[in-house]
Amino acid sequence: MIKTWPKSMQKFMGDNMISIHKSSVVETTDIGEGTYIGPFTYVSKRVKIGKNCRIYGASIGLPGEHPNGAEDKGGLVIIGDNVEIREYVTINTPLFTERTLLEDGCYLMAKSHVGHDAWLKERAVLHTGAIIGGHSTIGRYCYMGLNCSTHPFAVLGDYCIVGANGVFKGESPSAITWAGVPAKPIKINKIGLDRHATEEEKLMLITLAEDFFSVRRPNQ
Repeated sequence: MIKTWPKSMQKFMGDNMISIHKSSVVETTDIGEGTYIGPFTYVSKRVKIGKNCRIYGASIGLPGEHPNGAEDKGGLVIIGDNVEIREYVTINTPLFTERTLLEDGCYLMAKSHVGHDAWLKERAVLHTGAIIGGHSTIGRYCYMGLNCSTHPFAVLGDYCIVGANGVFKGESPSAITWAGVPAKPIKINKIGLDRHATEEEKLMLITLAEDFFSVRRPNQ
């Protein structure tokens, strides 16, 4: 169901009704039906937004940050359907690929950051202050805890958790909970699997996660 906003906040782009607060600067016209863009939001022309998204006071499509001044190839920030982005979130444009991507159902809490060329898969959650380094891949149904961060090029499988203030580097199979600085694996995320995975997928991922723990050294 699409919520109806006051007429003073409604705009039409083609046949799509979207809602943009008058204090926001929105340069893109590629916005899906039913999307609401709240006060004091900036969205650059290099952003594509899906249907029924909610964006509150974020900055989306800022140039990707890189200390060596990498050449920008003109890619897009692509945001799927039913994504919620809260206050002070920043999302950078890609520098080395064609997209910085947020898939359907992602939820980004206040002051989180998505670096250039990152990929957040379906229904990934960034808690307040979480920072996703450039080129990182965050799997389906992952939960990134308060003020945690990933090193550039990090890869987290589906259903992973990085605990509050954790710093994750490297690659992780699915359904692993990580914590600490540097983050270390502490357990299998069986609660996440119970909530979201099919029974067949859950059994397979638990087996793979148990194998992962069995071959790791205690201090790794």
